[in-house]
Formats: sequence, C-alpha cells, structure tokens
Amino acid sequence: MKVPFISTTDELIEYFTYTFPDGGVITWDITEAKRRIAAGEILVRTVMPRHQLENLARQNDWSQAVVDRADPSIPGIGAPIIHDNEIIYVLIDGTHRAVHALQAGQVDYTVDLLSDAAARACVLKAPQGRVP
Repeated sequence: MKVPFISTTDELIEYFTYTFPDGGVITWDITEAKRRIAAGEILVRTVMPRHQLENLARQNDWSQAVVDRADPSIPGIGAPIIHDNEIIYVLIDGTHRAVHALQAGQVDYTVDLLSDAAARACVLKAPQGRVP
C-alpha cells in the first residue's frame, strides 16, 4: 500500500509497505527512492513481463480511477528483499502504471531496480534479515 504523509519538516512523503506471508512488514520511503533513481542509483533497468503484470494486478491494491490517469511510460521502481532465502525484487512504485500497461495490452512494463545501497537508504522499517 502506498500512502502519503507529512514529515516533521512539512515535506510530503510517499511510502510503500510490503507485508510478508508471515506478517513481517517492510516500509520504503518512495520520495527518497525517486530521488535516488533521479541520481542514477539504478542497478539495472529491466522489464516486468505480462505474466508478472497479471499477478501484480491480482495481488496488489489499486484503483481504476488512478489507473486511468497513470502514465505507463514512466518506469516503476523495484527494491530487493530477502524472501525464502532468496533475493527478489518488489515493485515499490508503479503499480497503477503497470496495471495501466496491462489493460492497454502492453506485453511488459519497464522497471528501474534500485541498487542495494540505495534501497537500504529508502527503508523506513524492516524486520531483521529481510533487506539485503
């Protein structure tokens, strides 16, 4: 779930929370992630194939009204987590754009994967052993 809030410096901050099946929660500062991407702290630019877009649309929360306004030409942001002793990437920004891409018939959606250091700098809260 991505939600904005006001920081102690009156800056609007977006954050995304991922919940593991065991109930553990990781929260990222999306405002900081966007800054890091703009600064070039990208591990790689990749694509999310259609089958992953379909899974994302089934599993994530999204609003059709927001999807209708979303620009799928803007890449998403992925961050690494440790799940079942493997490093996988979670889409922390871009769900509505990815669903728009899916609904428009695109075969994939572009995602920028944060470097490990950049991703760690964006973590607001995480269980021990879940962030590489």
